[in-house]
Amino acid sequence: MKLNSLYSYFLVFSLLLSIGMFSSCASTETTTEENTEETTTDETVNTDQESPTKFANLDEMIMDLGDYSTDNNTYEKMSDTQIRISPAVPASADDAQIQDIVKASMVSMAMRAFIHTDVTEVSIKVVPQKASMNPEDAKMMEKYMQEGTITRKKAEEVAKQYAGTDLNSLVGNKIGDLFRADMPNDNLEKLRGSENLNAVFSALTGK
Repeated sequence: MKLNSLYSYFLVFSLLLSIGMFSSCASTETTTEENTEETTTDETVNTDQESPTKFANLDEMIMDLGDYSTDNNTYEKMSDTQIRISPAVPASADDAQIQDIVKASMVSMAMRAFIHTDVTEVSIKVVPQKASMNPEDAKMMEKYMQEGTITRKKAEEVAKQYAGTDLNSLVGNKIGDLFRADMPNDNLEKLRGSENLNAVFSALTGK
């Protein structure tokens, strides 16, 4: 199986998880000065890498992040600010789940476009693709297609309203003690999770 195909399945699983199972966990209050100092130290690991990676354009960003690829037809560049992405959809997904995957994909791509590049506006077309073990058998699901043109200003407003933060704070997460500056965090999940997804999508696209 090709790596891109495997990654598509992982991406779909991640989106479904964020849509249907997002929950927040309360942090345990530290009771000693020593623990407080340790927590502070953990939070500042790799401080020189805390800023998200900046790319010259959307094409470089998408190729580097690896969520979509021209190799499996899940990504197409139409212009410097116009792109098409095709998230993989499990064969068992119903209409509502497919629509949520499309909306969550739109939200994620829009936010990451403004986080990782200097574009002021981006046009995104999302056409889901029926998942298949063989990428050549994957079929576009045109009936679920969504497209929208989103401005940086609108994205900033939405991030503030629904996640209570700025765009750059939507990424930056840890795996153990390793800080990953470009990894989505709970703030992004607030935007693409089931609780706010429809409202966020509507606010960004006007639909």
